[in-house]
Amino acid sequence: MAAKLTADPDTRIIEITEAPVDGFQALDVQEDIYEPLKDDWFSDSTLQNSKFPFRTFGDPKTATTQIGPYVFFDNLNGWRFQPFDADHTLVINGNIVGESSVEGENVPLFIGRAGRQITILSEQSAQALTVQAGSGLSTEQDTKLDELHRLQGLKSGEPMTVTPSSRTSGDISQTITGDGESSTTVTRT
Repeated sequence: MAAKLTADPDTRIIEITEAPVDGFQALDVQEDIYEPLKDDWFSDSTLQNSKFPFRTFGDPKTATTQIGPYVFFDNLNGWRFQPFDADHTLVINGNIVGESSVEGENVPLFIGRAGRQITILSEQSAQALTVQAGSGLSTEQDTKLDELHRLQGLKSGEPMTVTPSSRTSGDISQTITGDGESSTTVTRT
């Protein structure tokens, strides 16, 4: 069984069973919740009779994208977490999202304990808030896109200057030739 929690498929409650220390408890979404419960589901025949209440997205160890792992929790179908039965602060480290928020509903992830003062804090992984995978463009494509951006006068701090015979933006210069009525040619110099 998961060392810090137990799952009851009949009540659909995942109870945190590890006692807080000095009024404080921290659980990691991946290491303390998702992975141990996944192991329990594979090894416990009672749990295998019900659908695993989590799904994941992203993994910082794969490919070149660095999207922190997100664990989606099936709170739409009645699953809830229940903190340990003591006054304390519970910190959830990692990225756990209730399926209800994906569906636009407001269904809680946690149920309380009568007569207890429990504060629940969520600390999301900063890695999950940014994607450091690049634009997907090749270096040449990225350079061309940047130049087009600059030539249209769209890059802040690099205005495009146009005269009857030239067009310039930063280090990009073009000459303008022709009569301006029937034919105009713009050439990069």
